[in-house]
Amino acid sequence: MNNGLNSMSLSKSVDTVNALIDKINSTCDALISALEMNTESVSSYNMTIVDRMNINSEFIDRVVSNIIAMKKHLADLQKWINWNLIEDTGDLQTVVSGLKETSDKLNELLLSDNNFNNIYDFAINEIQTLIEQVLDEVKLGEVILKMDN
Repeated sequence: MNNGLNSMSLSKSVDTVNALIDKINSTCDALISALEMNTESVSSYNMTIVDRMNINSEFIDRVVSNIIAMKKHLADLQKWINWNLIEDTGDLQTVVSGLKETSDKLNELLLSDNNFNNIYDFAINEIQTLIEQVLDEVKLGEVILKMDN
């Protein structure tokens, strides 16, 4: 009976992680779109063309590269979760370490540019918060997996 409860809890955790990853991906996509050099995406963040021209394109490329890397890490994590590949804490560390590093780099970029920080702070913070929720759920799922073995 306890195994059934653990399986139900793990299934709920997997569903929660998948929903959170989908939300992070949509926020990342919206942010990438907003960083494109066109009037429509710029205006979606209440940013004037003059403000947009003040942002260094190399800096934006680094931000977008980190967001794309984050999406790749999230896809890997989703695969590991959905295919039930996490068997121990070592596996968990392997699959989330890249995600954590990329998330930290993105946060450092945010803090290094005040103009970028003022405009995109909400989106980046939403991504960071959702990633923390994903990691909490994955840890919960990993503990349940260990109890099943």
